[in-house]
Amino acid sequence: MKLDELRKEIDAIDDQLAQLLVKRLRIAQKIALVKKEILFIQACDSEREAIVREKISQNTDDPEIRNHLLKIYEEIMNESKAVQNKIIKNKNF
Repeated sequence: MKLDELRKEIDAIDDQLAQLLVKRLRIAQKIALVKKEILFIQACDSEREAIVREKISQNTDDPEIRNHLLKIYEEIMNESKAVQNKIIKNKNF
């Protein structure tokens, strides 16, 4: 395979990832509204994060890739919490 073909594959995956991340963040906003409306709880849920990490770890048998994947998901979860915290702390939302 040529470099430009591989990059086209990466570009297609990036487009899919971006669309999925937008969808994930929109759902995180909805979760924040539910948390705010019902319980007014914090965005952080350590138990849920541990479950997500475990599920993500099962997506590969390669320890090196697993490590990178978990780091990426840590950032995804951090951004989701930031979105939720913004909504939870905003009284006008």
